Amino acid sequence: MRRLTLSNGLGWSPEGSVLYSVDTIPGIVFTRAYDPSTGACGESSVALAIDDGSPDALCVDADGNLWIAIWSAGQVLITSTRNDLSPAQLARFPSSGHLFTVRVGISGLPTTPWAGPPR
Repeated sequence: MRRLTLSNGLGWSPEGSVLYSVDTIPGIVFTRAYDPSTGACGESSVALAIDDGSPDALCVDADGNLWIAIWSAGQVLITSTRNDLSPAQLARFPSSGHLFTVRVGISGLPTTPWAGPPR
């Protein structure tokens, strides 16, 4: 069993049979089989590792594509932060910490209900 260091981001495939999760500190996105009728999860495996920045959150679109927020990658993919920035960095990047939105022409999925762990 893998131990998580900083669990962030959780999403399901459109049909609900795959569960994705993020472990921010090692920069890993995991995938595992999921049974929506019982809530049972299979063993996790590494879907991808992020080397430039830290995966911080994710969502899955209606086509099954992952959208991942990358912390400190020098890119704005979903959001950004002001935490731990020096006054010089804040002067250089004054929009840090703001929430940015963009219409990308992709549909998301409804929130997946969860009734707790399997009994």
